[in-house]
Amino acid sequence: MRHIKAQISCFHTPLSRIWTSFSSEELERCGFLGMLRQTEDFQKALGAVKGKIWLSAEELGLLHAFAGELGRSYVEEQISCCDYYIGQLEQAYLERRQEQPKRSKLYRSLFITGGLALVILLL
Repeated sequence: MRHIKAQISCFHTPLSRIWTSFSSEELERCGFLGMLRQTEDFQKALGAVKGKIWLSAEELGLLHAFAGELGRSYVEEQISCCDYYIGQLEQAYLERRQEQPKRSKLYRSLFITGGLALVILLL
């Protein structure tokens, strides 16, 4: 999104050229960038890789909303749109990062409890 914002704000680059100028090993590997360059439709590319990327329903919803607004307004509005969705996704990332230690503890306890239950069953 930052690349999109920079290309729109600095150079007024059309979306099709933005897609070809961006590279990301992870997005290439999951097929998102290939589909995006082929269809030039952000929403279709998201739909094509839905099960291959690790995003929550909220994060996917934000990306779909972003895709719906991208390229449909004046430059200043698109820049504001980019800023808004960058902020929203950063907030979602921070929340996920804060929840990670709690989840790790939960998974460890479930694994240990499951192992102990298996030992008890085998005895």
